[in-house]
Amino acid sequence: MDNSKKIKIIDSAIFVFIVIFLVSLTNSIFVNQIGYYGALVLVLVKYYITKENPFKKNGLGIAILLFLTAELISAILSNNHPNAFNNLLKRALLLPMLYLFSASIDSEDKGKLIVKIFIGAAILMVAIYLVVAYEYLLAKLYAVESKGPSLFKYVMTAGGIISFITIILFAFLINEKHNIKYRVFVFVLFLMSFVSLIANYSRAAWLGGAMGMVIILLVKKKWLYVVIPFVAVVAYLLVVKNQSFVQIYKIANNNVEEIQKIDTDGKATSVITAGENLFIADFQNGLLNIKCNKIVQNIKSTTPAGKIDRWSGDYYAVYLCGSRFSVYKNVDGKLKKTGEFLSSGKIVNIKTFDDKLYLQKYDNGLTVMLNPEKLTQQINFKDLKEFENFDVNKNFFSFYSLNKKGLVVYSCMDGFPKGKIFEYKKEASLATVYQGENFILFQEDGGLKVFSIDSNKMVKQNQLITKLKGLVHYFKVNNILHGITVQGDLYKLEFKDQLYYEKYKNKIVPIALFGMGLYVSGDSLLCAYTKRNRIGSIFDPYHITNIERMNQWATGYRIFKDNPFFGVGDIDLIPIYKKYKSSYEKENFGHLHNNYVHLIAILGLFGFFAVMYLFYKILTLNIKIYKKLKNVPFVSSFSLGVLGMFVGFLFSGLAEWNFGDHEIITLVWFLVGLNIAFYNLFNKKTAQND
Repeated sequence: MDNSKKIKIIDSAIFVFIVIFLVSLTNSIFVNQIGYYGALVLVLVKYYITKENPFKKNGLGIAILLFLTAELISAILSNNHPNAFNNLLKRALLLPMLYLFSASIDSEDKGKLIVKIFIGAAILMVAIYLVVAYEYLLAKLYAVESKGPSLFKYVMTAGGIISFITIILFAFLINEKHNIKYRVFVFVLFLMSFVSLIANYSRAAWLGGAMGMVIILLVKKKWLYVVIPFVAVVAYLLVVKNQSFVQIYKIANNNVEEIQKIDTDGKATSVITAGENLFIADFQNGLLNIKCNKIVQNIKSTTPAGKIDRWSGDYYAVYLCGSRFSVYKNVDGKLKKTGEFLSSGKIVNIKTFDDKLYLQKYDNGLTVMLNPEKLTQQINFKDLKEFENFDVNKNFFSFYSLNKKGLVVYSCMDGFPKGKIFEYKKEASLATVYQGENFILFQEDGGLKVFSIDSNKMVKQNQLITKLKGLVHYFKVNNILHGITVQGDLYKLEFKDQLYYEKYKNKIVPIALFGMGLYVSGDSLLCAYTKRNRIGSIFDPYHITNIERMNQWATGYRIFKDNPFFGVGDIDLIPIYKKYKSSYEKENFGHLHNNYVHLIAILGLFGFFAVMYLFYKILTLNIKIYKKLKNVPFVSSFSLGVLGMFVGFLFSGLAEWNFGDHEIITLVWFLVGLNIAFYNLFNKKTAQND
């Protein structure tokens, strides 16, 4: 076979691998890498046969070399050589993507076809995501989890990918001058992607998407289109106010009646009564003691207060952000601090029962605190971990196991778990558990599962009530069990061989957090309610994820101070993070949720400025390409979209380590590489015409 036939076969195979790469780019990293490496290897084979170098210079060579040098030096100096060199290899192997498409695309039409295949596959993923998001909405999981669904392991990865697609489609919508049918078609595609971006609920993806579209409007000098959404966002922030209040209901005679509403200035998360006093845990203002609608005591906490609960007698436990606890005693209507302690693990749920305080820690098990006056008196159950929602009484301890993905029941002796007696495997998105004397309620996705317990303490499946979905709280009023859904629907529940239920006509304020904002006193139900403007929460210093990020960035700065020049190496930071985090932080992080903080921690000043130089060169190259191609139909729209995409990537990186996200950076290098390919084709065509 002569070389010309071999080259044709290789070219066809390269394009097949590129198609595999494109259709899996937004859904399967494994298949995607098969497509990428298959195409890359064949390009190298073609190079070997023809002896013609297909890899054209693009102006990024020095910047790439500096970045890889920084990675290499940091890897050599790192204490974790295997991890550092492994990540160096992964970064290095992806960078040829910036050259691959220039080497494998020989015509503008082939480049356009690649864009269309990419957008087609991406829109298919978006359509699937919309269906998943709709089901997620129906299950009321937005309210419970405060984040959107994901088709990937991490919701922010999905958000980043969708934001890139949205920006690219927006560029086509703004830049193309086609007939009305084409513009309507592009608008529909953009609208699907935009709705998916909103449904993703990731603020970093929102920020990146918004800034990418803004830069497109600025480049096109669409000043009015910039002003209108800006005014709309400002109006939204002004109109959609933050809410924080305690709502008191009376439940009697099959009726729910609103008695009183007490507004608070902060973020009320939990409430409890003590005679005429209301004690409110406020995430923003600490601990509030209210009597006759007046604040008689405001105790500022060292970290935000998440929950207050009566522990024993006049003693109260206050759970603080960072797994800290303060203990107070009610003395003549005033709270007096008597002690404090720091949990040994990350708290995910707390309950009180029979004068005991149960602390569920995700990472190192269950701790039962026995005495508010002697905080060292405690019993630890280290094997009981990886669960979030649980309930307990004298005979049983029931919980939803994240590891086993189902309900697990232990026997109890005086409230202490003894041994497993029952297991029911059923994965649930919203899993809540209630433990009665002779029955157990387990909320699974298909409805409320009821288990009966016989006289021999045997647990048996009883019934599945498909009409009862989304129950997140259970409480008793006048010895009658009630359940509340995420949306505020209230049910009366009664178990007699099987569960009977009756829905109240009136709703209450919807409460999402398990067991946090609910308290019963006599026939009164008290609900602590907080709702925050989602966009405004980006700048809220008391938002829980913002607190986590600021803690991570502070830890990153401490790592940098001890390793200023070359960092600790491009490694998983968990072992390092453990050493540098504050004592009250219980969760360890492998990255720092910020490109710039993370880079300066792992690569030091040398590596940080090397990557900033690479970012600068890519940004200026994209600007140069758009200016060159701005009069070329279709190609100019893609080029403008890539420019907006890269700006969005840089802004999303303020709140996410997207430079280290394999799926995200693969998509970035692909889009930039394809943009360079169009630029080289245009220059080649211009040279031929001259």
